[in-house]
Amino acid sequence: MKSHYITVVLALTILIGVGVSANAEERPELVVNVPHEFVVGSATLPAGKYVVSRLSDDRLGGLSIGSYDNDASAFFLASEFQNQLTNDAKVTFEQVGDVYFLHTIATAEGVYTVPSSRVLVSAAAMKHRDTMTPSGAN
Repeated sequence: MKSHYITVVLALTILIGVGVSANAEERPELVVNVPHEFVVGSATLPAGKYVVSRLSDDRLGGLSIGSYDNDASAFFLASEFQNQLTNDAKVTFEQVGDVYFLHTIATAEGVYTVPSSRVLVSAAAMKHRDTMTPSGAN
């Protein structure tokens, strides 16, 4: 009788543990293929397939972007959330020279705006300006 009681308690403990871990999962927002290297926050991530997830129920509580192809990932805060329903889930980038900065993430629930570091954008612009040749020059 004692072993039967222990088995039941153990089974209930396992079921409760599985239920708790299921609630702790990230909330997937979007899966996207990015064809080029890009910058989000202070991280530079390679091209590949990524999943964007919210870290909490708070719309501005934090987001993560992680790669299916490699260990590349980043955590960041959106600077703005617009409650615009859209059927066109996508990410957009701000391009400065040959550097792409993650700019917006449009999901079924709304649009997140991702802040770009002004220092990084300025550095990319400077680098692009330095590599440009005057028109007509060889």
